[in-house]
Amino acid sequence: MIEILTVELNDAETISEIIDSFSHEFLSSSKAHAASFFELTSPKMEREYICSPRYIFAKASYQDTLIAFTAVRDTSHLFHLFVRKDYQGQGLGRNLWLHVKELSFKAGNKGWFTVNAAIKSVSFYEKLGFIVESDTIEEDGVLFIQMRLKSLTL
Repeated sequence: MIEILTVELNDAETISEIIDSFSHEFLSSSKAHAASFFELTSPKMEREYICSPRYIFAKASYQDTLIAFTAVRDTSHLFHLFVRKDYQGQGLGRNLWLHVKELSFKAGNKGWFTVNAAIKSVSFYEKLGFIVESDTIEEDGVLFIQMRLKSLTL
């Protein structure tokens, strides 16, 4: 059975590895900027995010293996949402999103969320109710599209 749990400090290495496994989908061809991205998603930095009160993390676990995770920063910015490829299409991303969305409301969110979506993920976020707010942006070697969700209810 898949369980939704709180991320723990010892999950940082796996979180970093999962992000790395998707990096080819959202990094630009500029290798100089890639180093900055990998530093920001290193196990060391992920541990800092996990420990910070600015972040709300959750994970999906199957047979004690982390298979998906999400994080919201400052109760309103969807910072991470990754599901291992072999577990995609089962509703895990949606379920994790709904879980951290509820936690964000409890922590004071006023009904707005943003996400910097990978181009391949835009349609997924649109299904969650997000709308596109920008053209493709490249920042620190990462290609993304800014999206926003106004959600007055859980």
